[in-house]
Amino acid sequence: MVTAQRRARPADRYARLGRAIAALNAQVMQGRDRTEVLERLCADARTLAAAASATAMLADSDRVLVVRAVAGRVATWQPGVRIPVDDTIAGTVLRERGPRATEPLSATLYRPPHRHEQALAAAGLRRVLYLPIPGYGSAAGVLGVAYRRGGAVTLDELRLLEPLAAVAGLVPADPTPDGRAGPDGRAGPAAAVDGSHDQLQALVARVIALTAATTCAVYLPSTGRTFAPLAVASTGPNSDGPIDPVLVPRLLAQRRPATLWRLPDGALLCVPLAVAGTVLGALCARWPAGAQPDRTERMLINLTAGEAAQLVDSGRRRAAGEEQVAAREREWLARELHDSVVQTLYGISLGAGAAGELLRTDTAQARESVAWIHETAVAGLTEMHGLIQRLRPDALSDNGLTAALGRLLETLHTLHGCRTSADLGPEPPVSPEVRQALYRIAQEAIANAAKHAHAGQVTVRLFVQDPYVVLEIVDNGQGFPPDADLRGRLGIRSMRARAEAVGGRLDVVSGPDRGTVVRAEVPVGA
Repeated sequence: MVTAQRRARPADRYARLGRAIAALNAQVMQGRDRTEVLERLCADARTLAAAASATAMLADSDRVLVVRAVAGRVATWQPGVRIPVDDTIAGTVLRERGPRATEPLSATLYRPPHRHEQALAAAGLRRVLYLPIPGYGSAAGVLGVAYRRGGAVTLDELRLLEPLAAVAGLVPADPTPDGRAGPDGRAGPAAAVDGSHDQLQALVARVIALTAATTCAVYLPSTGRTFAPLAVASTGPNSDGPIDPVLVPRLLAQRRPATLWRLPDGALLCVPLAVAGTVLGALCARWPAGAQPDRTERMLINLTAGEAAQLVDSGRRRAAGEEQVAAREREWLARELHDSVVQTLYGISLGAGAAGELLRTDTAQARESVAWIHETAVAGLTEMHGLIQRLRPDALSDNGLTAALGRLLETLHTLHGCRTSADLGPEPPVSPEVRQALYRIAQEAIANAAKHAHAGQVTVRLFVQDPYVVLEIVDNGQGFPPDADLRGRLGIRSMRARAEAVGGRLDVVSGPDRGTVVRAEVPVGA
């Protein structure tokens, strides 16, 4: 009876985990406030792990983690506390994207413990388990669970907490005034223009080179109703920009094509960045005392503002498209968590309850039930690893695109039993952004072949056909009519958007009972 009780406890915890994930999944799908969802998640992690405290720390930048939610506040685990990445164990987990435990906290480490770790030890905590919160291409944060008891981390603990960390990666960031969100829930001006910073910097540098202005900057919306300088050029050491950012909204509120202020120490010219009647920001330049812009300089400033507005608008459109793709992926993973993992855990809980009853009446059948529970748990764990791999493709950053594509085929064979083949060739000469895009295209095409086309054979080819790198995914599934309207197929739209975002194109060829060929072409060196 004692053995049966010991077996029932993990099964009961998995059943509670299933219910917790279902509730969190529902909150994500309903668009609940991120803090609310993360606080619920931390409370679930603390309860399931029988821990003293649990916290969700999200990456504010490459060098800082910010505590966003806590269940059981202790020491420096308080909302808003900033924890450096460079010299903390949590930072190591963020960089390496693998779980790590500290036990005991007071032990001598390979380096002196950081003050945050010292504070946890001083609060009576003996062990902390850190798990990476998956993001898109990199870790988005760290889930920390602290215990007042010692002991080694068990596989059961990891299996309970890894799914919660995965759910934390699904929670969308809080929206900003322009509808976008950064990793910490605040969109900075750099996020608003995506990859256009260098081009904007060249524009303001051109103003300094061709006019008598001493400082020039592009201002874009930051947090709340404030603005911040994104690109700044100056003839001297001053790099703060020509105007206090708090004055920019006042200038834009005047709705003038340009505003010239004559000041005691010079002149200030500000021009709105406007596209189709929408003001996106401002370009401002300052002249020294006794000088002001002449007609030619004012014309140059206006032309430069028009170029800057087009760059900002293009960047925002690209970012909006990427956010739509990311939102669809979050919805997909939320559905998968509910339809596969949650159902598996629910089945385990029912099987465990039945086994407990059978132990008193039919031990042989009880053993069969326990064996079924074990098989179901292993299958669920395999599915969870597959989902996490889709969310966080470690193989792509660690071993390159060809190895990552091979891993995708291995996962396909394991989960769906499809026959697979690959002709991948050497690693293609493309940027990390292109590798990521090609990987996601292959991922979507392979998933479609297995789940929708019911293919029994999938082949992936990757080769260079100058001047393009070509990715082909071929399946022998049921296909669809060549004249079918593809506009409503979100998966194909997503793949096409990814290819176009890196300067490439995507073609899909199919026919009823003739399988499907997905072909992506991206310029070499892109």
